[in-house]
Amino acid sequence: MFVVDLIPSSIRNSKPCHPTPKTEFANFWLAGLCIVLAQFSCSLQAAEVQSNATTEHPEIVYLNTATAQELKERLIGVGQHRAEAIVAYRERVGDFRNDDELSQVKGIGPHVLTANKARISYAPSGRPAAANSRAATHRSTEKN
Repeated sequence: MFVVDLIPSSIRNSKPCHPTPKTEFANFWLAGLCIVLAQFSCSLQAAEVQSNATTEHPEIVYLNTATAQELKERLIGVGQHRAEAIVAYRERVGDFRNDDELSQVKGIGPHVLTANKARISYAPSGRPAAANSRAATHRSTEKN
């Protein structure tokens, strides 16, 4: 038995119908709609996978020990220039202790802090010179 045998003879023996301009136009739009919906579905799935990856297990960045390259790769909204600014500020002033101190770095505002809230750790670096540097800076500003 063939698949053709399952088609009723009234349909098999009928003349083929030629599509009218209206049906061709409708088929065109229907195909376009299917393509758009497929692309939209794929982009939603990609966004869902990306959001699950970032919200479930954000990679912790230790600001007081990370290199500029690590900051650039792991923090949202931080490129090479901002990462270098964070490292330069840390070397000049000392370890970061909270969001307020990080926001003193040029280019680090509330949006960057909010986007990276779960990723940032202010764990001390264990460098005693950094603490002395901050204390000296603080004392010099008090005298003026």
